[in-house]
Order: sequence, then structure tokens, then C-alpha cells
Amino acid sequence: MTTSIARFLNIIFFVVLVVLIVLGLSIYFAKRIASPITVLNQAVNKIIQFQQREAVVIKGNDEVAELALNFNVMTSTLFNIKDDLELTLKQIGEKNAQILKDAVRFKRWESSSFIGIIRGDTTGKIVDVNDTFLSMLGYSREDFELGAVSWMKVSDYQYEQSDEMAFETLAESGEIPAYEKVFVGKHGDQMTALIGGATFDDDRDEFIAFIVDITSQKQAEERINKLAFYDDLTGAMNRYSFENDIKDCMERIEGRSIDDHIRKRHQFALLLINLDKFSQFNLIYNEEMADELLRAVVDKIKVVLPSGCEIYRYSGDSFFIIVQDCLRNVDGDQLYENKPSFSYNLADKLVDIIAAPVVIDGEMVSITASIGLLENYVPSINHKDLKPLLELTMKGAKADGGNRFAVATVREIAFLRRQFDLIYAMQNHSFLDELYLVLQPQFDTAKNIVGTEALVRWNSPELGNIRPDEFIALAEQNGKIVEIDTWVIEQVCELLAVYNSNKSYAGSISINISAKHIAQPSFLKRFTSTIEDYGVSFEQITLELTESVLVADFQLISEKMQTLREKGVRFSIDDFGTGYSSLSYIKNLPVTELKIDKTFIDSIVSSDSYVPIVNLIIQMANALNLKIVAEGVENQIQLDYLEAQRGNVAIQGYYFSKPLPVEEWVSRFIN
Repeated sequence: MTTSIARFLNIIFFVVLVVLIVLGLSIYFAKRIASPITVLNQAVNKIIQFQQREAVVIKGNDEVAELALNFNVMTSTLFNIKDDLELTLKQIGEKNAQILKDAVRFKRWESSSFIGIIRGDTTGKIVDVNDTFLSMLGYSREDFELGAVSWMKVSDYQYEQSDEMAFETLAESGEIPAYEKVFVGKHGDQMTALIGGATFDDDRDEFIAFIVDITSQKQAEERINKLAFYDDLTGAMNRYSFENDIKDCMERIEGRSIDDHIRKRHQFALLLINLDKFSQFNLIYNEEMADELLRAVVDKIKVVLPSGCEIYRYSGDSFFIIVQDCLRNVDGDQLYENKPSFSYNLADKLVDIIAAPVVIDGEMVSITASIGLLENYVPSINHKDLKPLLELTMKGAKADGGNRFAVATVREIAFLRRQFDLIYAMQNHSFLDELYLVLQPQFDTAKNIVGTEALVRWNSPELGNIRPDEFIALAEQNGKIVEIDTWVIEQVCELLAVYNSNKSYAGSISINISAKHIAQPSFLKRFTSTIEDYGVSFEQITLELTESVLVADFQLISEKMQTLREKGVRFSIDDFGTGYSSLSYIKNLPVTELKIDKTFIDSIVSSDSYVPIVNLIIQMANALNLKIVAEGVENQIQLDYLEAQRGNVAIQGYYFSKPLPVEEWVSRFIN
């Protein structure tokens, strides 16, 4: 019995122990597995609602902890994807909104803008245009919908390269820099436009271009350009264009690194064309016909000019032609020494074609031309000096009768270089100090001194003694003649003042006065002031004027002459008979003396000589009670001839005396 109870109690104890063990294990596993699973389950529910961002924390090294770790990684990835999706959806929404806004704006522009608008893609397809653009080119909306408006159809082929560059820039930067482009309208008319634009989206596969019609502005620019660079009468390029082009041409030639022979002989030529006796044509006919003749001449010249040659109207009837890089012989080969050059042939052809008659206003008329040609490149000559060189050459052609061409020679180039040297030397601040005075006495036929002419000479430290006929003409051109005249007047007045003080010289001294000097407004005042300041008598001054001075401005100069004559100044007409000799101005001007030019005196070569013009001048002077001075008398034959005319003739020349230094003149005729 006891044993049975004991066995029963043992069984009960064992069962209770097992239960307790099971219960303990259940509690342990509940805390160790069920709780983390619950946490994970709650986290999953929050993730589904995108409320959980924090990581799930489960301690341990078992599979549950590892599961929690993987769960956290998955959660982070899911939320990153969510964020990316939200950003993408936001951007898509904003883009769609912008596209909608752009579409609305495009439609608004389409209906109200005066600017043409194109929406297209980078392949050149036009997606849409506004009505303004269509009307610019004469198209309708129906034309566009039928596909009649494409980039290729409305684009001038000459701008194909510009378009390609614009599309390349568009692909790189998303913008179309503004550039000019010509569009072709429906009926073939052209429109010059300014075009610019930008891509329509970030992918840069669509763009919007804005087109502004600038046709009127371009036409205005062309008119302005024509006025600025072209001669309005003939259509040839004008003087301004010539000055620029010849300078650029010479600079390009000077910069070439080619054989010196080729460089000097075959890369450049310049022709100066001047019509012969054009002023006479103008007088015989009228200004309108003269203008028509100029147009006809230019048209004929253009016919024979090849590419590389350009004609310029430089002045009324003078034209330049620049020939560049096309100097070939008549057969088209390179120029050789024993073959005629292209420029020679061109000049010869120009002479012939200009001389060909033309019909103007139903009348057959013609004119000839003289041409100066410079074929060789001359390194030492500046582009500004080409004109005087060609003028010198052209005048040589005229001197030979005109209707021909002449080529600039070494002699002419040397002459021009000499002039450049003289002009440069004249700019020296010590120029007036380099001048000196010589005096050539004038005698009656009994060898008594009756007057003296003051002559200026120039002794340059660099160039030596320079002949008056060299530097006086240049001084007339560059304005230095006024300074020279003033210097001579002061030197003469100073000389007279010295010898007036002891009454040792009662004669007069002649001074040459230039047209430019006497035409100056201040001439009268300065001249009279100088005479008065030195205390010289006006009767001791004789002013020599050439006939060209008198015709320059007859009224102005005659008034000044009359004012000075009233003060006692005498006037002599120098080189009489060589210029615009006229009895009317001799009679109406206060002239007291005529000088017979040396060229007429040189015609007296023997006792049997008969020189009518010398006789006529002396007879006229006798009739008008004028003194005569014969210049350049060098021998007894000439003196005898002049004495035989029985006039009031004074002799000036080497036969009695050469021009003397002041000191020698003083010693011979004053002391």
C-alpha cells in the first residue's frame, strides 16, 4: 500500500516537474521569439502605411536578430525608393505644369506677337509656328498643316552652314545665339531675319526660335553702305574705298613671304585713268551728257575687268583700278620678261574701249583717256605716294598726245623719292634757317641798275643746295610757301631798312608772292605791318604775281592789289605770256610792269630771229605805259634784239649779272 502510494507520488512529482519545465520553456520562448515577432509584425504594419523610418532593435545573435537586421536594411531601401519616387513624381508634375504653361504661353504668343515663332526639334522638323511667322513668308495655316512649311523649304541654301553651327551650339548649350538668316517665302521672295532661341526641355530635343524681320534695316544698311563706299553717279567704288583698299592691298603684299622677284613684279598693279579734255566735252555739250558719258565709260571698263580687279572713281574724271594676284600674260601663263604682261594688255584694252564711240541722247559721242600704270611693287613707296607717282606718269601720257598709256619708270620713281625727301626736309624745325637770299639786279640797256629781284635759295644740311624749281612747287602744294614768302619779305625789308638809313639805295626790290599767300585773309594786315615796322617805303617794294594767281580769285586779289597800289606798292606780272594772258585784266588791274618769260627770250638765237610774241608784249606794254623786264638775257644777240624794239625794257639775266649773294650785291651796287 505504502509502496503503491510512494510510486503514485513519484509519478505525480514527475508530471508536475514536466509541466513546470514545459511552462518555463514556454515562457522563455514567448519572451525570446514571440515578442520580437510581434515587434517585427508591428513594424511591417507601419511600413505598409509608410509611418516607420526608425530601425527595429532586437538583441542577440540568433536567427531572429539576424532577421531583424535584414528587415532594417529592407526598410531603409524601401524608404529610399519611396523618396526617389516622390521626387520623380514631383519633377514630372512640375515639368508637365511647365509644358502646359509653355503651351499656353506659345498659344498666346501665336495670336498676338509681331515676332515670328518656330517650335521645332533638332532634326530640323518644324513642330509648330505662329501665324506671324507664316504671314512673314506668305504661307497660310493650311499650308503648314499640309506640310508645305519645312526648315529646308524656307531656308536659303547659302545659310546652311550657319544653321548647322546654330544646331550644334543648341545641342551643346541649349541656346541658339542670335544670327542673321535669309528665309525664302512661298513665292520666292526673301526675308532677312534675326533668329535666336533656346531648347524647350532639359533633353534638348525641342527648341523655340524667335524670328525678327530685319529686311528693311538691311536694305537701309545697304543704301548707307552704297553711299559710303560707292560713287552715286557711276556705281564705281569711291575715293574713300580706294584709300582703304590700296592701303590694305599694300599691307598684304608687304607681308607675303614669297620670292622677291615675283613679289615685286607679279602680285600687284595700279592704273590711273584720266579722260582727255573732259572739261571741253562738258562745255560743248552739257552736264547731263557729261554724267552719262562718265557712266558709259565706267560700264565699258567693267566689261573688260577680270575678277581681282576693282574700279574706283577718285575725282571728276579720274579713275583708279587695283589689280591683285592676276597678272598673267596674254596666253594665261605666268608673266615672263619676254612676254606682254596682263596689266599692259589691260591698259591697252582700256585705251581702245574707252575711245569707242557711244550714243548718248541719240548723239554719237566719244572721248579718249590717258592712263598711268604702275606694275611693279615698290617697297620704298608708301601707299599714299602711289597717287602722285601715277599722276606724274599719266601726265606723261597726256604730254605725248593722250589716248595712250604710260608705265611708271625708274626715273619717275626716283623723281618721286626726291620729292619725298624734300618734303620731309621741309618739315624740319630749322627749315627757315636753312634758307638764304640772293639778289639779281635789273639793268637798262646802258647797264645802269634800275631794280633788283630777291630770290630765295635753300641749302639743306642733308640734301645740299636745292634748286628753286624743285622746292618752290612742293612748297606751294604743302603750304610752306606762305612761310617762305613771309621770310623773304622780312629779309628784304631788313635789307632796305639798313641802306635807307644812309640813303645809299633808292631803287626797288621785287618779291615773288604766291596765290596761297595773297589769298589769305590776314595778308594785307601782315604785309603792311611788316613794311611799316621796318620803316620801309611802300614805293620800294614790287610784288611779282603770276597769271595763275590772278585767275585764282580775280575779285579778291584785285581789291588787295588796289589797296596796296594806293599805298605805293608796284605790281609786276611774272612769266607773262605763258599762262592766262588777257588784255582785260592787264587793263583793269593796277599793274606797273610785265616780265617776259625766259622761254621767249631763248627763241632769239640770231640777228635774223623774229619772235612775234616778244614784239607784241613790248608793243602792248608801250601802249599801256608799262615797264618791261626781259628775263634770262644771256648774250649780245638777245640784248640787241630787245634794244631794237625801242621799248622801256629792263634787262635781267646772266649776260649782265647772275643772282648775287647779299654781301656781293651790297659791295657792287650800294657802296
